[in-house]
Amino acid sequence: MPKENSNIKSVLLRYGITFGVCLVASFLFALLMGLFTPWQELKQSSSWNFDSELTKVMFVLTNGTFSVGALATCFGLLIMAANGGAFEMLSYGIKRFISLFQKDINKIKFKTFYDYHVYNSSKPKTPFLFLVFVGLFFLALSAIFLIIYLVNYVPVIV
Repeated sequence: MPKENSNIKSVLLRYGITFGVCLVASFLFALLMGLFTPWQELKQSSSWNFDSELTKVMFVLTNGTFSVGALATCFGLLIMAANGGAFEMLSYGIKRFISLFQKDINKIKFKTFYDYHVYNSSKPKTPFLFLVFVGLFFLALSAIFLIIYLVNYVPVIV
């Protein structure tokens, strides 16, 4: 029972930390894009065409949450590919190349790629689903902000 409880805690901690980091990163990104800058001032200083404060805020929040969500999802999918062995051949080739510069060339750990593959298959896999799910949550949040932006946007003719 205690091991099961610690497993749940570690999973919740992973999700919580990832969510917090993504939330802070999207807020910082939105802050750098001018979240708290008045829309008239931002409209004059950039090429963005805002017609109200709401459309400016939704535009900035859409960009912030989308960029963070896309990065988190892509990192999770990259780890998933690495867990499946997508980069094993590249890793083995680099290790074999580096082993050519050792003093004793015959003293290498893996003689064939198959030995390296069997060794890697026995290692525990890196968890990745927390990155994918948190990233997809931020992408969904970005879609909501985009819908609000598109509903309230009225093109301004300059």
